[in-house]
Amino acid sequence: MNKQHLNYPSLHNRRRFLALGLGLGLGLLVAACDQSDPENPANPQACNDNADNPNTQIRLSPHTLERLDGEMIPMSIYDGKVVVVNIWATWCAPCRREMPALQILSDRLDPDKAVVLGISIDRAPEKNVQAFLEETGVTFPTFLDPKKALIGRKWKVSSLPETFIFAPDGCLMERIVGVRDWDSDQAYNSLRELMVE
Repeated sequence: MNKQHLNYPSLHNRRRFLALGLGLGLGLLVAACDQSDPENPANPQACNDNADNPNTQIRLSPHTLERLDGEMIPMSIYDGKVVVVNIWATWCAPCRREMPALQILSDRLDPDKAVVLGISIDRAPEKNVQAFLEETGVTFPTFLDPKKALIGRKWKVSSLPETFIFAPDGCLMERIVGVRDWDSDQAYNSLRELMVE
């Protein structure tokens, strides 16, 4: 029987490889934890951009949306707040069921620290959206994106309802597809943890 001779690295070489590995690992850890944005010193907590994860590219601030009353509103007015953005339509049955719970959440939140926003993709918003909001008692700010310029092309929303939660620094914290119990204590407490004191 032929025994094959295996060459193992010497103890000295193993220690060098271990030291090199630890040095590289520590360097990567420091780089990963440093989220400063050298191009925007006013934003020390820049989002963790990752080209392989399109969710890290989603921001609210750079956009301007049409409010239900027709006024164009820059989303930067919500900088510094936790922002819950719900994408919905009046023809979407799960969306309609979810809206009252979002209104309850909106009523519970401190308006100086957090806000719930709706973005409707209805094609005829002037007929459908206002009537639905009045019928259900929804009063949180509602915006329109009937051509899906933001939610389709940039945020790649493919099903409804879909909700985006942005931290006060403008970074996307969570993307939720489908209905959630927004009126629950768990939903409220998870948002409260993100609020800036």
